[in-house]
Amino acid sequence: MISVQQVQDDFLDMMANVLETDLDGFSKMAILSKNPITINATCSVFAESEIVSLLASASKKEDIAKGLFDSVAKRITSMLRHFNSNEYIIFCGGGAKSQALIESLENTTGKKIIVLNDPQFVVAFGSAIL
Repeated sequence: MISVQQVQDDFLDMMANVLETDLDGFSKMAILSKNPITINATCSVFAESEIVSLLASASKKEDIAKGLFDSVAKRITSMLRHFNSNEYIIFCGGGAKSQALIESLENTTGKKIIVLNDPQFVVAFGSAIL
């Protein structure tokens, strides 16, 4: 079984590699963005191609990174619309360690994002209990 969160983590790891950084550096890069670039591709392969083209056209890595986090947040937000939630969302999994993704999710959902301690272990712990 694979979770939506795992797919997003793998996508973010791949995009961080394209931008020649790790996930933490990728998040820090996005926070520095002044003009996020809209990323249209939702497939990892097409997104990678789009990023390579943007880098070749001298787009700033920070703006590309922010655009990628915004793209992931929009996809997650569209999935969240199927659930009736209050004014906050509890976010767990490895992606919850990314401040840039948290900010993008707060912007797209309009809700407060609460991150649990050691969010990368919450899903594994739940799986172990099952």
